[in-house]
Amino acid sequence: MTTTPIPAPALPAPQPEQPAVVRTWRPKTAGILNIIAGVIVIIVGAGISTLLTEGARLIQTFAFFGIDITPYIIAAVTVAVVFGIVTIIGGIFSIRRIAYGMALAGSILAILAGVTFFLGIPALIFVAEAKKEFA
Repeated sequence: MTTTPIPAPALPAPQPEQPAVVRTWRPKTAGILNIIAGVIVIIVGAGISTLLTEGARLIQTFAFFGIDITPYIIAAVTVAVVFGIVTIIGGIFSIRRIAYGMALAGSILAILAGVTFFLGIPALIFVAEAKKEFA
């Protein structure tokens, strides 16, 4: 009686291993700083708009000189709210380590908002240093 050997199943070719990306604290810290900065920008923008629009005497004083500052107040508040929202979204993306560009934009707008530049500068540095950690 002759037996024929059973061929061994073919093994899949070994895949080259991807180097593991080291997850550091930088993106999470940058995200937290951005979220805090965004909230501060929105609160300050809303507070200033409330003070200026409720200060009827100030508006009447400028109106006396022929200057209506209401459109400027509305524009400044709109810019502040947009900067704050983009900064918060950038902070969320930074914490989740997705959309590097949006995290970077949030950090940049935190600097440009003026009030929160001291939070935006370290956030920008941390996001830039952690570029490889973003998907």
